[in-house]
Amino acid sequence: MGIHVITGYGPNGRSTVISTEEKASFAAVGFGELTDDSEIQSEANTARPSIAKLYENDQPGVLPRPASGHLLPIPTPPNGALWLEMKFDGFYETEFHRTDSIDFHYIVGGEVELILEDGSVTLRAGDTVMLPGVVHRWLSPKSWHSNLFVIGLTPA
Repeated sequence: MGIHVITGYGPNGRSTVISTEEKASFAAVGFGELTDDSEIQSEANTARPSIAKLYENDQPGVLPRPASGHLLPIPTPPNGALWLEMKFDGFYETEFHRTDSIDFHYIVGGEVELILEDGSVTLRAGDTVMLPGVVHRWLSPKSWHSNLFVIGLTPA
């Protein structure tokens, strides 16, 4: 099922991997663990969904972060949303940068190394990562494909 990576800032103020875990999933009868969906379910349903809760925050757009690193301007207003699909065929590398957004990546295919100021992690198809405005860079010697959901943050 892949890994799920949460990034953030360490005590030294540098971007780092906060956690890397195998995605936890559970079989559900409907979506009863999240909401009462009994009014919308068909009696003919036989599917049992597998749900993995990857992130939850009751204060979107509010995350402490240093204003260091080159700011990559992504046109997402504070608390706004943007959903992108990105494909990179061939060698791809960026310099260190940050965004004023929370970026949620789902790696669809290929392989990419996420490099932070204090460490790195290799991501493959099925992996997910959350980048809450942290300084980071990307390196892929071949190609990679990602679905990216962005939530705008209040500028640091």
